[in-house]
Amino acid sequence: MADELTNDVRQQGRSWLRLARRRAWTVVTFLTLTVLVVAAGTWLQAPVYQATATVLIGMETPDVLTVSSTRDASLQRADYDTYADYYRTQLAVITSRAVANQVFRNLKLEGQPPYGAAADPVGVLLGQVEAEPVKQTRLAHIHVEGHDPELAARIANEFGRIFAEQNLAKTVAAEALTLMKNEYLKLQSQEAELSKRYKAKHPAMIRVRQKMQQLGQAIEEELKRELHADQGLEAGNGSPADGSAPPTSASILDRFSVRSVMGSLRPNNIRVQDLAQVPTTPVRPKKTLNLFLGVLLGLLGGLGMAVGQELLDSSVKMPEDLEQDERLVLLGYVPRIDGLRSASKSPVKGKTRQRAQCVEVEPHSQSAESYRALRTNLLYAVANGDARAFTVTSPGKEEGKTTTVSNLGIAIAQSGLKVLLVDADLRKGRLHDVFQLRRKPGLSEFLTGQASFESVIQPTTIAGLSVVASGAFPPNPAELLGASPMREFLAQATAAFDRVLLDSPPIVAVTDAVVLAAVTGTVVAVAKSGTTPRRALYRLTTACRDVRAKVLGVILNDVPRVDAPEYYRYAAYRYAAPKQTNGRERRASTTPKASNPS
Repeated sequence: MADELTNDVRQQGRSWLRLARRRAWTVVTFLTLTVLVVAAGTWLQAPVYQATATVLIGMETPDVLTVSSTRDASLQRADYDTYADYYRTQLAVITSRAVANQVFRNLKLEGQPPYGAAADPVGVLLGQVEAEPVKQTRLAHIHVEGHDPELAARIANEFGRIFAEQNLAKTVAAEALTLMKNEYLKLQSQEAELSKRYKAKHPAMIRVRQKMQQLGQAIEEELKRELHADQGLEAGNGSPADGSAPPTSASILDRFSVRSVMGSLRPNNIRVQDLAQVPTTPVRPKKTLNLFLGVLLGLLGGLGMAVGQELLDSSVKMPEDLEQDERLVLLGYVPRIDGLRSASKSPVKGKTRQRAQCVEVEPHSQSAESYRALRTNLLYAVANGDARAFTVTSPGKEEGKTTTVSNLGIAIAQSGLKVLLVDADLRKGRLHDVFQLRRKPGLSEFLTGQASFESVIQPTTIAGLSVVASGAFPPNPAELLGASPMREFLAQATAAFDRVLLDSPPIVAVTDAVVLAAVTGTVVAVAKSGTTPRRALYRLTTACRDVRAKVLGVILNDVPRVDAPEYYRYAAYRYAAPKQTNGRERRASTTPKASNPS
C-alpha cells in the first residue's frame, strides 16, 4: 500500500514536471511579464518613510469627585481590567480628530502637499498616523508615514506632545474644578453663619454673595467646557462647537489660584518617552519582498495558465492519452527527432531527408529504436499474413506521414523483408525527394496506362527497399485511386513485395485516403503530439470503419522527450558493434533499447 502511494505521488510529480516543461513558454512568459510589471511599479513608486515617537501611558489618574478615599484610589489603580480599557481609550485618543486638528494648526500644514488639494486635509493627516501598543509595557508607538522624512518626524513628535498636553489640561481642569467647588461650599457655609447675625444688605453678606456669584459663574463655564469636550468636536474642522480653542492648563490656572491648584495637582500620567528621529531608510516599497512576491505570483499564475491551456487543449500529447482511450489503439510512438548529425557528415543531405531516414542515418538513436519497435508491433499485428498493404494516413497535414512511412519502410527492410513504399499522395507527394529519386513515371502514370508496373519501381540505396513516386499530379486523384487499375497495382505489388506502405493524403482534408483505405483494407494512423486533436482521430477511425477498413492503431509522432516514457530518457550510454581502436576492441555507447525486440 505504501509503495503504491509512493508511486502515485511520484507519477503525479512527473505529470506536473511534464506539464511545466511542455508549457514552459507560457510559464516563462507570464513569469517574466509579472516580474517586469512588479519591478517597474516598485522602482517608480515614491519612497515612503516612517517616523516613530514613543509615549508612556501611566495608570489613570483617579477622579477626585468620585474617589472617596486613598484606599479606593489604590484599588482602582490595581484594577488591571480598568487600566486595559483606559489604555485602549488613550490609543484611540492619540489618533482622534481633536489631537490631529491641533497638530494640523500648530505645524501649519494647510496648503502643503498632500493636504493642500484634499477635501478633508485633517482626514489625510489621520490616514498617515497609527498608534501601536508595545506588548507587555505601558508604552505606545506613534507611527507617521510620508514621503518627506523630516515632516514625518515633526508630525510624530507633535502628536505625542499634543496628546500629553491635552491630557495634562484635563487633569488641571479637574483639579481646578474640584477646588472651586470646595471653595463654593465654604462660601455657602460663611453665608449661612453671617445670615444669623446680619441682614441681607449688610456689607459682609454682600461680599460673600458676590464671591459666590463669581465662583458659580466660573464653575458653570468650566462645566460647559467639559460638556463640549465630552460631546466631541464640531465635524470638519475639529474645533469646539462654540468656536473657542480647546482649554489649556495655562487658561485654567488663570481662572483660579495657581498656588492652590498646583498644591493639589497630581503629576501627568502621560508623557513623551522618546522623540521621533528623522528616518533615513524608506519602509516602502519593499523591493526585495515585492520581487519575491512577483516571482511567486508569476510562477503560480504561469502554472495556472498552463493548467488552463492543458485543460482546453484537446490534442493528443502523450502515449498515455491513447493507452487510456478505449476508442483508440496505440501502435507505438516516436520521440522528437533532433540532434541529427550535420549534413556534411551524413550521406543524406538536408535535415528533412535526415529525419525521414533517421533509422539509416542514426541507427543507434532513440528515434531509430522507436521505429524498430513500431516495425515489430506492426508485424505482430498482422502476423497471420493476411494484410500486406497498409494505408498510412493522418487526420491533418504536416503530422509526419511521409517521415513515418520512410523510416518504417527502412526498418522493415532491415529485417530482411522486401518493402515497397508508394507515394499515393497525388496532390502533394514528396516521397521521391526523401530518397532523391525522379518523380515521373510514377503511380499516376501507371493508373492512367502510361507506364508499366516494372517501369515505376525505383530501387533505393537501402537493400530490400523500393519506391514508387507519385508521378504527375492528375486533376482527378480520388477517381484514379478508386478505379480498378489501383487494385491491379496493389495485386502486383503484394505479389512482388513482402510489405507495401502507401503514403496517403490527410483523411479529413480529402477523400483520397478513404478511397485508399477501402482498397487496402488496412490503415495505420499517424498523429502528431500536441497537434492532432483526439476528435480528429475519432473521425478518422469512423471514416475507415464506414468503408470496412481496419485501423491497426495510431502512431504518435514527434513526442517531446519530457512526454516520452521514462526509459526513453535514460540516454547515459550508447550500444553498438565493437570498433577497432589501436588494435583493441572498444565498444561504443548507445541508448539502451526501449522497444520490443524486432
